[in-house]
Amino acid sequence: MAETNNNGLMQSYLQQQHKLRGIISQFKSKEFVEQRRFSPSLRFRQALNELYISSKIKLTHSQYAGFIAWANEMLASQLSELDRIPIRYDNLSGVIPKEAVDLSTELRWITARLHGEKEKISRFLFLKEAVEGAAIGGDYTTALNLLEIIFDTYGATMWSVQLRIALEQVVGGLEQQKKYAAQVRSIYKQGLLAYVTYHTSVRNEERTTISKYFDEIERRVSNHAYYDDATQNYMRYRLKNELPATDAGIADVLRTEQSHGIIDIYETFIAVLQELVKWEGRDELHQILIECVSNLGVSDYRLQKIQSIFVPQDINTLPPRSQKISDFLFSGSGVQAFRAARQSLPSDPWQVIYAGFAHASSQRPPRSSLNPKTLHRWLAAALAASEQSNDYAAQAAKLCINFRGLSFMVGVGEYLAQIRRDKPDSVWKHWVIGLNSPTHGIEDLVNPKITGLAAFPETPTKKFWSICLTGQSAVELDSPSLVLGRSLYQLAHANPESACEILAGVEDPPLAIRALCQLARLHALHAFGFRHKKIELIASESVKNLSCFNLFPVAESLRDCAWEDFKSVESPLAAPIALHLLWSRTEESQTASQLRFATGLALRKLGVNRPSALLDRADLLDDRELVYFLKHVCVPEILDVTRLFSSSKEVLEERRNIFLALSDLRPESADDYTAEAMLISHNLMVDEGRWIVDRTRIHVEDEAFVRWASRELQEDYERYRDLEPVSVDAPQTFDDVLRELDGAALSRHSFSPDNEADAVLMSVIRRAGDEFLTNATFGLDFYLAKNVRHHSFIGLIRGPLEVSGLITTRETETSEYHPNRYWLESFRTLETADRTRMELAFRNFSAHFDDILLDAKDRFFHVRTAEYPSGMLAIPYSDALYSVVRVWLTLDLDITTFFRFLITVFWISLEQSLQAVRQLISVVLKGALVAEFDKLRSSVKEIAEFDPGFLEFDAEAGKRSAEVQGKLDEASQWFVHTGALASQHLFTLEQILEVGLEATLTTQRGYSPRINKSTTGSLSLDAANLVFVHDVLFVGLGNAKKHSGLPSPKIDIAAKWSDEAHTLSIEIISDCKASVRPEKAKRAAEVRQMVSGGTYSRQTRKDDGSGFAKLAAIVTQSDRGRIEFGFGNDGRFRLEVTYAVVLQTKDSANG
Repeated sequence: MAETNNNGLMQSYLQQQHKLRGIISQFKSKEFVEQRRFSPSLRFRQALNELYISSKIKLTHSQYAGFIAWANEMLASQLSELDRIPIRYDNLSGVIPKEAVDLSTELRWITARLHGEKEKISRFLFLKEAVEGAAIGGDYTTALNLLEIIFDTYGATMWSVQLRIALEQVVGGLEQQKKYAAQVRSIYKQGLLAYVTYHTSVRNEERTTISKYFDEIERRVSNHAYYDDATQNYMRYRLKNELPATDAGIADVLRTEQSHGIIDIYETFIAVLQELVKWEGRDELHQILIECVSNLGVSDYRLQKIQSIFVPQDINTLPPRSQKISDFLFSGSGVQAFRAARQSLPSDPWQVIYAGFAHASSQRPPRSSLNPKTLHRWLAAALAASEQSNDYAAQAAKLCINFRGLSFMVGVGEYLAQIRRDKPDSVWKHWVIGLNSPTHGIEDLVNPKITGLAAFPETPTKKFWSICLTGQSAVELDSPSLVLGRSLYQLAHANPESACEILAGVEDPPLAIRALCQLARLHALHAFGFRHKKIELIASESVKNLSCFNLFPVAESLRDCAWEDFKSVESPLAAPIALHLLWSRTEESQTASQLRFATGLALRKLGVNRPSALLDRADLLDDRELVYFLKHVCVPEILDVTRLFSSSKEVLEERRNIFLALSDLRPESADDYTAEAMLISHNLMVDEGRWIVDRTRIHVEDEAFVRWASRELQEDYERYRDLEPVSVDAPQTFDDVLRELDGAALSRHSFSPDNEADAVLMSVIRRAGDEFLTNATFGLDFYLAKNVRHHSFIGLIRGPLEVSGLITTRETETSEYHPNRYWLESFRTLETADRTRMELAFRNFSAHFDDILLDAKDRFFHVRTAEYPSGMLAIPYSDALYSVVRVWLTLDLDITTFFRFLITVFWISLEQSLQAVRQLISVVLKGALVAEFDKLRSSVKEIAEFDPGFLEFDAEAGKRSAEVQGKLDEASQWFVHTGALASQHLFTLEQILEVGLEATLTTQRGYSPRINKSTTGSLSLDAANLVFVHDVLFVGLGNAKKHSGLPSPKIDIAAKWSDEAHTLSIEIISDCKASVRPEKAKRAAEVRQMVSGGTYSRQTRKDDGSGFAKLAAIVTQSDRGRIEFGFGNDGRFRLEVTYAVVLQTKDSANG
């Protein structure tokens, strides 16, 4: 039996040898092939790869090394000319599908292959080290030149393509990297190369944030129509640097990579080994790793580091790590550490990290661009910059992934992964960082009991790490860094209570280590179950506006907290702040409910019934918590359900008062807060014009949509802004990108992008449109379901018949309708047979009537989707729509303004659908239902025309038919958007001034000018144009308050309508103190010159706060608009603004 098995194995070995001879023979053949699609060298390399992959399955582990050695000898002797043929992109032509094998087989086979190519790999590592050295020194052009040498020698690899995209971005910016990406994508129309290149290019764009990118890649890869599980696992590794957590998943990645060249196989093999050493409790697997590393025969410090994890050995062959910066840090000499960091060029992950801590004490955001040479400055900003709005750690992590082809960047990336933790109690594994370090230091130790600490000199660095590793210290814990080290030891050994006690001694840690101390504190509180303390910590850290708060895993930290935990928090504002932080990350309805309760509870605890009243108690509260609470928590959607307000109008008035209170608390931002208060005044003023909602049943929650879009699409919106000016000459196709959009949606648009900017814009508009239509909490279909489909429509139309008893019901959808006993009993002369016919006529009427309504409700009153292909509501994504949006994007719109504009575009685009629905209801359904009435009346007349009850029935049926037709007309008006109704409400010129003044003066507290107002002309102005009038009044009165030098100036305001020019002019003349006139006249002349020169568009965000440039930017869009301002001979300041508007008269509105 054993002899038979041996014969079989030898036979398999011989078959693989024959296959290789055949491949060599075919390549050397001069046979002519007509219309050859691929070059002989490409076909040969593909065939060789297929042979290797099949040999892994056909041969035993013991045969691997011998077969690889024989194959290499054959190739060297028979195909020496192959080395002279450039490889170029041959190794990236596609994935070879083969059956899966277990992980141990993959590891052993790849070890044999790499051992056979060890000389080639060693030469590559030499070149790679040169690339890394150039990148560390900031010589990125040299790094690119070295990559060209690698390309000429080894051909294109996934490793080199991804690294080159990152280098091109640093050297030449977006346009240069896009040109290179387009060139690579054009090589193969199918396969992984184009997909990896495109999405790597996206990841390298400045606007791309790593968290959104990861979410988007996960969505795209998981839903890809053609990727199997193995390919999905590989793409997550390539694009997210995420390796699977299972043996089979890791084997998938290795198997897929073997379709590529030896360089990619080697680098991925190293990444897999570094991942597997982290797996705990896998002794058998780790023995295989030791075997593989020992058999590779490649000199690579990363292999030495992996081997030292399992087999304690003397690795002094690696140079010792410099402790100069770290010794200064751990001895408390921050200034010396800072100087040492500035004088050194960090070339080791730990040196980059220590340099980051040294720079953190400056608390300054980085001023240079982000690249490998300046990475430590971003690490510093992540720890201590006073800008929470910038997630420096995320930006640094993105750079590390973009440059993961460089080992030291992988090491820094491991550090960032541990401080940017997903869970508050994730295990700290400092030693993982050193796996990518070419030096050896105490930071690399895993188990000091095995390796010993004695080999390291006594230094401040050793003192800190000794405490981290052993928990022991020969001296008192006399510094915050040593306290931190002791707490990390306790956390590593599952003693969170001890860690809490230790960290209690460091209430206000130094800036450089504040982030780590607070993360350790959060870890300890979470693990020990101090939930109310954890809530207070998260709330207090969030309001400090330090960038390090971005490191806090808020959602995971608060996920285990119940309502009772939030109620028990002592600090009155901590609970609502923490809940707001949680809700802003998850938007879960339960969290929103708890947030509303907590907000109301906090106000009651503080003895006020309005948030703005907290201004009078500011001295009793933490100033930063109060500002956060008022600014972020006390928003209308939260206040509206706290039961403190009786109407939405009261809520908005309170929100306006909150902004005014914030302007007192933060005088430096008073202008911004006052502008927000003014905007609310505008909204309140157009109450009747904007919020006429009772007459319509279609709706989209605008604020929720804008909030969603600003969060989810901001990155792509900004990407479009960056890509729009980029020019790439090579033809591009985006089928692989657009294919991921809904197929049904693709068929609905005729716009085809021919550049990446338009492809991104299409994605933004399509995703925004889909959410606008179908979002389950704020989208159109949600309100259709609630306001129309959920019995409202059928109930309205059926109502007149139910009142008169003309229609009956049924018990279930399959049962018959109940007999119409009311009307059957009204006919007294019918025979049994006629009664049966009459009963059938009423049943048929009820069934047909309901079927018509149900068919309309269930088929047509839907947004058109794959599930509801007959749905009548859809946005036509046409060339015209994209053209309108692109025109608007030429303006300097902020993101919320853009998406508010997009809401208008969507409603306009939907009007055709809405009109079709109105037509369906008022014409088609009306005709069908009238026909059913006619059938019923005809059938009853045929059966009982001479019965005394017939006349009563016929009159009732005719009456109810007319009522049903009226109800159908009423229902059709449900499908009129509120904007159309609001535009029909008109305001007189007197009303315009009255409400505008009221809104303006409300935002200017303590200011009481003496105002005279007058109007000339008769007109009516719709709600959409009111904001212009308010802006003019706000600017004019605001300048009088700020610059007149008088507490109560006299101000004359005149509104004038010109019927001939169709213009509206607002003139504001105000008193001004004589002593301030020269200075104000000079400044007015400067602004006037700027406006006349047409340079105001660049100044609308500066403009010295006068607002004149902003008004000029608006009115000069028409040649009939103008602005004039300056001092008159009487010493009074005059502002006149003329605005060309399309106005609607009352007659035209009514007619």
